[in-house]
Amino acid sequence: MDTDRIRSKLSKTLSPQTVKQLWHCSGIPSIMVLARRHIQPLHFKIAMPLVDNTVTEDFNRQQIKRLLEVLETTRHRQVADIIKIASFSSMGRMEALSLR
Repeated sequence: MDTDRIRSKLSKTLSPQTVKQLWHCSGIPSIMVLARRHIQPLHFKIAMPLVDNTVTEDFNRQQIKRLLEVLETTRHRQVADIIKIASFSSMGRMEALSLR
């Protein structure tokens, strides 16, 4: 992606000062200068793979029962508690791990 397009996309949702700070803190300008000096441009396009994340898998009753049994008998209580909280509240992995 062209650096100008990245900056343009950021500018649509963030204030100019925030974009400026993110841009310079990320090191992108210095990386791009080095890249332009030392890397030859590719003469072909790289196609990004398409990802199909629409398939979800649900536990059946036996799997849920087995999971709860394992969580009750494990010696790793904190891990078991995090898994239970995440499961019962539909939290994502990072949401559950960031709880204090």
